[in-house]
Amino acid sequence: MSKADDVWEDIREGLEGMLACINQIEPYLEELKNMGHYDDYKKYKEFKHPGIYDDILRFLGYMCCEADENIPNEFKKQHPELPWLEMNTFLEHSNYEVDIIWHIVNNELPQNKAIIQKLLNTYG
Repeated sequence: MSKADDVWEDIREGLEGMLACINQIEPYLEELKNMGHYDDYKKYKEFKHPGIYDDILRFLGYMCCEADENIPNEFKKQHPELPWLEMNTFLEHSNYEVDIIWHIVNNELPQNKAIIQKLLNTYG
């Protein structure tokens, strides 16, 4: 296997890892939606036992960032449509605050999932 093949393998693995994390987050979001706590962060904060969901979202957000680290910076520069640096920096400097994770999950994950799938179809 050539060095170029290794790089493409790293990219593919990173993208697949990010997609897997997003896919793992979605059932929890669906459950929250079914309970009426998905669309309204204030309602979510007032939810009696959000702790498990907070932990899950933090952990899976962290795992997405870990998967992102496999992807070379050159590839990231070529594909600014996915907010690589912003997402990682946001999570790293927020100490995984739930409100920031909530923002990412509600506003960025669906869009990012579509972009990742497109990149995998193109490069995978």
